[in-house]
Amino acid sequence: MLRIWADGKLIHGKTGASPDVAKPDLKFRFHSGTEDQLADPLIETHVGAGRAPAHRGLATIVFEELALADFGNRIPNITAEITYQRAAQQPYQLLDFITTGEGGYFGTYQIDDLTVDWRRGYGYFLDSDVNAAQAGIRRFSLRTMKEDRQARMTDITAVVPNNFPSTLFCGEDGHLYVVTGSSNSRPILRIEPNALKEVGRFGSTSSGLTNSTLRFVATTWMGMVSAYGPSGRVDFVLTGSLFDDVGLIRADGVSSATMRFAAAATSATFIAASETLLERGQVFSVVAPSTPDATLAGIGFTLAGSLVL
Repeated sequence: MLRIWADGKLIHGKTGASPDVAKPDLKFRFHSGTEDQLADPLIETHVGAGRAPAHRGLATIVFEELALADFGNRIPNITAEITYQRAAQQPYQLLDFITTGEGGYFGTYQIDDLTVDWRRGYGYFLDSDVNAAQAGIRRFSLRTMKEDRQARMTDITAVVPNNFPSTLFCGEDGHLYVVTGSSNSRPILRIEPNALKEVGRFGSTSSGLTNSTLRFVATTWMGMVSAYGPSGRVDFVLTGSLFDDVGLIRADGVSSATMRFAAAATSATFIAASETLLERGQVFSVVAPSTPDATLAGIGFTLAGSLVL
């Protein structure tokens, strides 16, 4: 009980901020309203033992010998300033991981990268390893601080290289982007955040030391730039490297599959990390190698798909 006013007149003060207290010798008892508090002894004296209410769950003040002459011989209106001891607050909340005993894939809390999707309320950890089966992505809720899913790199994509993941980034489009492999230039994967499956990639491993239209070198950070026009919003992934190279690729324009022809073959093997879902307005393009192959000519192909309504 810090301060008490009677009809607006300060009659009790413990803060020291108000030196003029009308009744410095005021006698009172404050009952905070706990569920086990006992009846006030003064009330018991007047009504008899065992007959006085304890007022559990209700905060009360009992005054002794309060002179009513100062308030027109009536009970004054009482105003009180009350404070409770604050419980210690932790400036952090521990994350509840999925353990291997609960079916998790990762038995260590070693985290290599962290990215946060503030808009959708999720955080993502990246565990990197030379063994793709021991590397992967872990998702947790920012609201509950509980990990809710894990995926190994071997589950995210079957296309190699899928080890040594790094530079984890979550774009405004909600997708995850990560670099894989070990070389000067490494592919950038686009990952669907709920299924944690690869839905596209750009580039490949190469010993090249400069950016090109086919791959970016030494990607160490990523960001997202959005452009707006008559057809709506288009997102681009902005990349940077140790060598001050800057790259820009359309987020929904990363490659989703590769057609591979064996030597002297007339049919190709179609390699895709996962099924590709195209939304209205998106364009699916087939791009030929930058270096022409004289053994390939007059190639035709058919793309089959399903309409999702």
